[in-house]
Amino acid sequence: MAALSAEFGDDLAILAFPTGEFGGQELPTDEAIRDFAYGRVNFPQPPRGVLLQKKNLGDREAWQAMQFESGASPPTWNFGGSFLVSKDGKVSDASGVDLAAAIKELL
Repeated sequence: MAALSAEFGDDLAILAFPTGEFGGQELPTDEAIRDFAYGRVNFPQPPRGVLLQKKNLGDREAWQAMQFESGASPPTWNFGGSFLVSKDGKVSDASGVDLAAAIKELL
């Protein structure tokens, strides 16, 4: 994500939806998630990156709306999916695609 943020700059915003659905493997608190994301894996800082609070995907209306609009399959146990939202609001399923290439197509 840091590489994508660096490549596309202000043309790209990344939202992360931390969940508690990984069989007890997830980090226990929002603070621990922030420390890991910003300190260890260089997740982009706001405003380019938005790290939301930990919550189950089934309780996230925004995530559910993106899944519905894109026609994406429900998430599997250890993977919640990726979506791209164009500047005009069109949502597409980005699971398993070359994200950099897909983003370039949208710009």
